[in-house]
Amino acid sequence: IAAQSPMAFVKEKIGYAPEDILRKRPEGKLNDMLVDMLMAACEEATGQKVDVGLLNYGGVRTEIHKGNVILDNIMSMLPFDNYIYLVRLKGSDLKNIYETMTRYGIQLVGGVKLVFTKENELVSIEIGGKALEEDKEYTLATVDFLLDGGDHFQAAKNALELVGTGVLLRDGVLAQLRKMVEEKGVIEYRTDGRIAVL
Repeated sequence: IAAQSPMAFVKEKIGYAPEDILRKRPEGKLNDMLVDMLMAACEEATGQKVDVGLLNYGGVRTEIHKGNVILDNIMSMLPFDNYIYLVRLKGSDLKNIYETMTRYGIQLVGGVKLVFTKENELVSIEIGGKALEEDKEYTLATVDFLLDGGDHFQAAKNALELVGTGVLLRDGVLAQLRKMVEEKGVIEYRTDGRIAVL
């Protein structure tokens, strides 16, 4: 028993999921939940309003299944030590990030509605219910892996401001999950149609 005790903390119950929360392309419940939690964690850490969020699909390694969710599940789901960053960008540079998805696959996004064709062409980008403006400044919550070439994304390219939070994505998500359980009693999420394929 003594040998097991250092690892006992990973068995801590975070909450209960009444149904599976799965990762899916182009959009899944887990995709939306994680990027929304990233954005909330970034806002809390920086005190700045976050317009949009971006995470890489490949950075999520497991899913949440119906039943008790323990700390080990979250650690396995987000095993990489990726830190949350806030990036201030012009709309034209943000548009380039979404254009990159037409070549390398749709990622996890928040705060935006993207419409693609079946041929993977980007038709429209809406942020806060309005079409993206190329000259306007937007704030993006993301992780350090995507700042400079990870999975072909260069989110920090031409950044007008770059703020490191010192908060790991995993820790940010955990804090948001605990808050969800406190407020709702369970861990659950639903998609909202932020990605459409015509």
